[in-house]
Amino acid sequence: MEKEVADLKDFDDQIYSQEAIREIISDELDGALKHSDYGSENCVDQCIAISRAIESKVKRVKGEDTKIVVVVYIGEVRDQGIEFTSQCLLNPETDTFVTSSYRNKTLFALCTVCTVC
Repeated sequence: MEKEVADLKDFDDQIYSQEAIREIISDELDGALKHSDYGSENCVDQCIAISRAIESKVKRVKGEDTKIVVVVYIGEVRDQGIEFTSQCLLNPETDTFVTSSYRNKTLFALCTVCTVC
C-alpha cells in the first residue's frame, strides 16, 4: 500500500486561501457594522447582506466550483459573556472553514465560512 504525501504547494495554497478568506470576513464585518448600533429589527437584513457579500468575494478566491456556506451571527453586547465553537467539515483533506469576529460598543458579530470542494 502506497502512502500519499501531501504536496507542500497545496498546503501553502490552502493556508493562503484561509488567510485571504479571514481577511474578507474581517473587512466585510468591519465595513458593514462599524457605524451600526444593535437593533434586532435590522439583524436579519444585515446578516443576509453580509453573508452574500462574503460569499461573492470568497468565490473569487476559491473558484466557482467550490460550494460555500456562510453563517453570520449578530448579537447585542451586554454584561454577559458568550462563547462560540463551530466546525463543519465533510472531508478534512479538502474542505476548510474560517471564522472571524467583530465587536463594537453595542453589538458583536461572528462569521464562519465553510468551503466544500
